[in-house]
Amino acid sequence: MLTMQRATPTDLGTMLDPDAHVALEARLRSGLYQQIRGKLRDRRGFCAVGVLADIAVERGLGRWHEDSGGTFWFVPAARPDIMHWTSLPSYVLDELGFKVSDACRLTKANDRGFTFDDVAGLVRA
Repeated sequence: MLTMQRATPTDLGTMLDPDAHVALEARLRSGLYQQIRGKLRDRRGFCAVGVLADIAVERGLGRWHEDSGGTFWFVPAARPDIMHWTSLPSYVLDELGFKVSDACRLTKANDRGFTFDDVAGLVRA
């Protein structure tokens, strides 16, 4: 999950930016998130879209639910009866200003071995 590296106040301000694109890019470059592949989040870290899901959680669009195996599922506030572990539903992406195709592009890059810094360069591309 989070490393012991400290973010500066400027970094923190950018990571909390109202524009989710700016916030996601800053968080991916921050070094505060450990990168994983294949799922949004587990006890070891997050994928790129998992970091976006973390932003969604902070904005009240959903919550995390940890299963017994250590995988965290995104539970949308609007549909708490459905849990997601590999992507975010389109209506949550819409609320954050992202398209489904944006999330697919970020997921493919993350899962093909791009670093978070590389993926950050694709956020506003």
